Amino acid sequence: MHLISQNFLDLFVWLKYNIFLLLFFEKAVELYLLEFLKIPPLKWRI
Repeated sequence: MHLISQNFLDLFVWLKYNIFLLLFFEKAVELYLLEFLKIPPLKWRI
């Protein structure tokens, strides 16, 4: 059980330090779809 808890903690720490990279990646994908494929982001279609 301790091992599982430690893994979740490590994952949380990793996400905390890399969340800005994930956000940047999401924006980059949206820009790519919009500019090159002319497909609006999913949240714009609602």
